[in-house]
Amino acid sequence: MKLELSFVVLLAGYIFVTRCNWTRFVARQQDGYRILFSSGVAGVVLLAISYVMVTRVSWSWARATWNSLSPSGLEDPVSRSICFALLLSVVLVSLINRIVSARRGLTRAIIRGGNRLEILLVKSLKESEPVEIVLKGDIVFSGIVIGIGPPENRANYLELDPLLQGFVDSNGITKFQSKDKQSNGLVLPLNNIHRAQMFPLD
Repeated sequence: MKLELSFVVLLAGYIFVTRCNWTRFVARQQDGYRILFSSGVAGVVLLAISYVMVTRVSWSWARATWNSLSPSGLEDPVSRSICFALLLSVVLVSLINRIVSARRGLTRAIIRGGNRLEILLVKSLKESEPVEIVLKGDIVFSGIVIGIGPPENRANYLELDPLLQGFVDSNGITKFQSKDKQSNGLVLPLNNIHRAQMFPLD
């Protein structure tokens, strides 16, 4: 296999891993070498699927279309399969992203990452259960998480529908007050959260 065609296999896998909603948020948690490894694995899988399609598909219209689109000089089935894998990667990403939302992919990445705070926020988001969030500076909010994002940058802030707000006094006791009427849809940076827990309703 020529070096250029090997790069095409890696590129096909990289497009799938970094663009598909099901995998791209997990990829953002990985370092460069792991992303390359994941891209290589995805590329090989795409190549295997493409090889089967190129060598087994007997529809005359499909072969005629592929022959008109494929680069010249690629006569052997492996080379054709490699180029088809790149096209297949783009098509699969488009189809999967219609089924799997960015929020679902982000939730999967958070659960897979095992961050306790983020998992707690996802629980509030999915089950509409209130959480108690203590910010740096001992400001406290209790409410339901209505968004985590933005999806393009994984989780770096949350949107909260506040039910109560208050503060932690000098004795470490949380005291709630009625919420501010203008505090609907609060946006809170995750790095500003000191601690969080599920808010007891009883």
